[in-house]
Amino acid sequence: MCSNGAHEESADWLRCPICKNKTRSTKIVCGECGGFYGSKVWHSTSKYRRVVWRCNEKYKDDQKCETPTINEDDLKRLFIEAFDLMYSNQSELAKKADYHSKSNR
Repeated sequence: MCSNGAHEESADWLRCPICKNKTRSTKIVCGECGGFYGSKVWHSTSKYRRVVWRCNEKYKDDQKCETPTINEDDLKRLFIEAFDLMYSNQSELAKKADYHSKSNR
């Protein structure tokens, strides 16, 4: 993941100063309207400051998108869980990918 190759086998890149913006560049697609989620800062100048992610199309039209806002800490935790699950099933995923690539020939 990291340009210096230090985090290839773990999710430590989320804490790496070189890689920490990767979560911001990842596209999270809204399940309701198909728009992309983006980060927003709530209470930016108070002690209650926090970063959340929500659909960028949420308030664009008269009919609001009903998908939830996600706290960034929860998003990072869920991403790490998904990454760990995917990494722990790496050999199974590779077999499936190999099977699909052979069947598409």
